[in-house]
Amino acid sequence: MTDIRKVDWGELAQDYIEDMENPYHRHRLRVLSSMIPERALRPGARILDFGCGDGCFLPPFLKAGARVWACDKEEKMIRATRERLDRQDLCLDKNFLRCGGTELLAGFEPESLDGIIAFNVLAYLDPDEEAEFYTQACRIVKNGGFLLVSHSNELFDLFALNSYTASFFIRHLLYDPTRTDRIPELLRRADHPSDGKAAPLAVRENPLNYGFKLAKHGFTEIRQEYMNWHEAPPPLLPGGDNACEGRTFPDTLDLPESERWKLLFTCSMFASLSTRR
Repeated sequence: MTDIRKVDWGELAQDYIEDMENPYHRHRLRVLSSMIPERALRPGARILDFGCGDGCFLPPFLKAGARVWACDKEEKMIRATRERLDRQDLCLDKNFLRCGGTELLAGFEPESLDGIIAFNVLAYLDPDEEAEFYTQACRIVKNGGFLLVSHSNELFDLFALNSYTASFFIRHLLYDPTRTDRIPELLRRADHPSDGKAAPLAVRENPLNYGFKLAKHGFTEIRQEYMNWHEAPPPLLPGGDNACEGRTFPDTLDLPESERWKLLFTCSMFASLSTRR
């Protein structure tokens, strides 16, 4: 896998900005918007958007009168956020919109925030950054406040029928180490995805286990939703493993309860809402 430290985040940021109108992002925004607690959209609510991207989630908070902080590691994203807010006659003080990552969290006072949103960002943190994020989130979100994140779905690896499937079996389900080298033989696409086009994921989360991880950091998970539904394993889709062009993304929010279990495996991302204990 590509070393995450060597990724050109500036180039990826530009691609992200240009793709914001595609069906994948429209569905992602709908799902995540549905999970934002009503108490966060009120005057005086203190909210941090960690990894704000192009700022697409900031306008509803600002229009509701919330006090908002936002940060992103990539300067292009900060500029895109500023431009988005300018177009809507909204603004953030320069001290509330900053370029940076987890190192900025130490600047917040204990229990000073009503909530943190962190969308499509935690999977790209290195282990030290990830540990710092959860430690600081527990410190700066007040009791009863919330943490709303979206993350990569490790269970999707079971559906992918590619190299991720082999890795999942070896890491979690195969207890006989003498047999691990034979797992790839069972999959014709065990060498994919390997084109290196997608940004590497340093962290992948199992939605069945994520609540336990949150509990260790002082949060209680209360809701999950799923995004980026695949109608077939990636190797069977037009364009290959990483293609989104021409894809449809059905509404996962309105799926009947009897069918929702399938989303655990057929969606490559999930969102989690938790409260600070």
